Amino acid sequence: KLEAAIASYQTALRLDPNYANAHYGLGSALQDQGKLEAAIASYQTALRLDLNFANAHNNLGLALKKQGKLEAAIASYQTALRLD
Repeated sequence: KLEAAIASYQTALRLDPNYANAHYGLGSALQDQGKLEAAIASYQTALRLDLNFANAHNNLGLALKKQGKLEAAIASYQTALRLD
């Protein structure tokens, strides 16, 4: 139920735009839909709010890998590993 999840995350972000976990969850749902650019933007927002968010670094790496941006993906994975 990705559409419902996206709507819920968007509601949470309207209530608190600085909620890093909601940006991360939104990114994950968007990535599951294949909307990589939007997912990357959500992960990057989550990371601006919480630079130590290992799962966001990991999922950002996954999205970048799917786009063929391998060096950036590796950097994201390395950061995730360093953090967790």
